[in-house]
Amino acid sequence: MLLRGDITIHTDRSFVSVDELMAMISDHMLARAPQFSDDGMKANHDQNISDAITMFPKLQEGLDVNVKFQHIHDFEFTKELVVFDMLNISLVHGWLVDPQDAAYSTVSKLSYNQIVELIVNHQAKSDRLKQSAPARLERSSDSIGSSFTSDQDLALLRTFLDDSASQLTYHGLLELHEKLKEQELAVFFRNNHFSVITKHAGRLYLLVTDQGYLHQNQVVWERLDEVEGDTVLVDSDFVPFRPHESDLAPELAAESQQAAFVLAPVDGEEDPSLALARRMQEEEDMRLAQQLDGAELEENSDGTDDEEIERAKKGKHKKHHNALPASAVDAPPKPKASASAGGAKKKSLSQSAKENRTISHSSKEKDKDDSG
Repeated sequence: MLLRGDITIHTDRSFVSVDELMAMISDHMLARAPQFSDDGMKANHDQNISDAITMFPKLQEGLDVNVKFQHIHDFEFTKELVVFDMLNISLVHGWLVDPQDAAYSTVSKLSYNQIVELIVNHQAKSDRLKQSAPARLERSSDSIGSSFTSDQDLALLRTFLDDSASQLTYHGLLELHEKLKEQELAVFFRNNHFSVITKHAGRLYLLVTDQGYLHQNQVVWERLDEVEGDTVLVDSDFVPFRPHESDLAPELAAESQQAAFVLAPVDGEEDPSLALARRMQEEEDMRLAQQLDGAELEENSDGTDDEEIERAKKGKHKKHHNALPASAVDAPPKPKASASAGGAKKKSLSQSAKENRTISHSSKEKDKDDSG
């Protein structure tokens, strides 16, 4: 009604109470009441207005509607639908059975409530028969055999409900495209929810009401062109929405905080995948430490010939190989032991560096004695 201009709410207001909204709708309904020359028609219209106003409190909780499956306006008439009629709002759905479907002749004659009732009653009857005595089963065999066609129909009904659990079929989507007029506004019913639907440039759109987009002003509509939910968000001009980095910054910060929270062990236990990531980080730290030790070795080997440096490096490589055997690398990560394993690696690294420096110092002393 706001999109059609039937009622208005000042842009300065960010909140409207239910009572205020119901009062606006009631005033609009009374103001647009036509003039009747026939007293009977006027009395009938007044009664419809009264019934509609009685339904207003249910609007904040949800209206009970019963879907039928032949066309997009196919609903069982109930008092709840008076609200839409009196406000001149079209109510549609896309839960339709395809005329080429084997279940069409059965499903098209029934409403959703009738289908559910048939399935429940049939299941209850079957359970009672299974618990009956054999003699009763024999007496009932004729009736069971005669209802075989009905059992086939029930199987078709079950299959239809299972295959269209999303309450939108491809045939229904095509019918919505064909029957809705360009720029028409209607109320779309699906999965016990009501949404505003419109048609723009030959495409169907639903008004976005997700709380996740409450502060994202550029997200207004979502495209309805798939049964299973893949969608494109657009702005008020129906231009596809593309988030900027500034829009994603709060989300990335939240994800970063969540990741930091997940990485923290809970009650001393750590997820195996996180333990593997931690272990890979420790191995990378060890590799960098090896490079630093190599640089320190070159500084301390001042005046040592190339043969002595090569011999020192070989000794260092041998000790590192002993400190971290191949079996330790190939073994699967052990979450509870990841911290201590890292400590053992670092300890072996420091010992290797100390021994390498000892080799280098001994080599210098030996050369000095030979030269003497």
